[in-house]
Amino acid sequence: FLTGAPGDPATRLYVVEQGGRIRVIENGVLQTTPFLDITTLVLGAGTNSEFGLTGDNEQGLLGLAFHPDYQTNGFFYVYYIAPRGSTFVFNGQTYDNGRSLVVRYTRATTNPLVANAASAFTIMRIDQPFTNHNGGCMAFGSDGFLYIGTGDGGSGNDPGNRALNPNDLMGKMLRIDVNSDGFPADVNANYAIPADNPTSWPTSTGTTTTIRREIWAVGLRNPWRWSFDRQNGDLWIGDVGQGDWEEGNWVPGNGGPGRNYGWRVREGLWTTGLSGGSFGATALTEPVFQYAHDAQSRGGFPLGTSANWGQSITGGYVYRGTAIPGWRGRYFFADFVSNRVWSVRGINGVATDYQIHTTQLGNPASIGSFGQDNNGEMYIVQTFGSPQIRRIVPSALSNSLSPADIVQIGGVPGPDNALTGDDFIAFINAFSTGDLMADIVGIGGTRPPDNQITGDDFIAFINAFAGN
Repeated sequence: FLTGAPGDPATRLYVVEQGGRIRVIENGVLQTTPFLDITTLVLGAGTNSEFGLTGDNEQGLLGLAFHPDYQTNGFFYVYYIAPRGSTFVFNGQTYDNGRSLVVRYTRATTNPLVANAASAFTIMRIDQPFTNHNGGCMAFGSDGFLYIGTGDGGSGNDPGNRALNPNDLMGKMLRIDVNSDGFPADVNANYAIPADNPTSWPTSTGTTTTIRREIWAVGLRNPWRWSFDRQNGDLWIGDVGQGDWEEGNWVPGNGGPGRNYGWRVREGLWTTGLSGGSFGATALTEPVFQYAHDAQSRGGFPLGTSANWGQSITGGYVYRGTAIPGWRGRYFFADFVSNRVWSVRGINGVATDYQIHTTQLGNPASIGSFGQDNNGEMYIVQTFGSPQIRRIVPSALSNSLSPADIVQIGGVPGPDNALTGDDFIAFINAFSTGDLMADIVGIGGTRPPDNQITGDDFIAFINAFAGN
């Protein structure tokens, strides 16, 4: 994973390593001293010498979120898998099921590039029944609460029906208040429940059932990864499928809690035949896009005729940077297995204008995550066989293009080195509706854009369009 911290310069990036370290890249230079090193606490891939136990390759240090007041309090939160002593043997090796921990740490007082390793404070603990589907992505919403995506606990077909169990925290989107403690007697629950979290859930019989108050949404298999749109608060979730479908889910920024994404009753838009009980079959929220493992025979994703779109979605971000104006408002995601990268536009809950970027981005491989810096610029995090951090930058061509070149023939967003009536129409429509596609210059009419739509943008467009 890769992210910035609130209030830090955009040139400072924090990189999460699955084995248990958080590294800092400062002004493009990887710092020698880790920001945090908890490798002796983390159960991850391979054998952990501290415990002599073998972990699954989906375990490890999986998530990082900085407190909105990080510059004042120095708090940040990590999500990792720790051993819990519950083991099983598979192919002659002993595995520990592990437990998910959300732990708060504090930045060191003497050096902002180093954390105080002795400041660990447990926020939440969830015991895992299997070693896979751990979730682990975390982020603070604009409401100041911490959102946590959890997997269904692992194995296949969610054998415990956990994702649709109203009293189980697995297979959910959780939402908690880390600034208060609503469970003072529980040392493993140092958080409070936001007042507007659901208290009950509808059933197919017209009644309601009570629900764990930490739960904000249900029916997820393994949300890897998810993010908030930094402009409007929309939530985009990449939920990893099982045998047939990968899916993307969307919640508008003002959408609120209470959604049921359907797993294990549904995989994508398709019924699995598995029972979810009366709780699991009601008021399902459908994905805004899906793609099949075998697109030739199953359909489901309108991009060409490939026989294998992928098998494991990696959710990304809505691009809100300034370096590539034509990408503004596009949601980027990838597939870990097929190494494809796509983007879509979300308009009123509908994913449209699919584009594929795999070749354009240099054919990245093993994309475990995307990242975003404090300027909204985007990164690709490659893992395993080819570990790299790739920063997405404008091409030499895009740097030389006219600022009036904002769409391609037919109005598809993105420049094509040609000024046509499509550019003119697209700009006028974007300017009139406040779409940031019309943000082509900064104050004073100079580039880059500045995330504002003003008369300077209008004048710059007309001058550039007339001059070419």
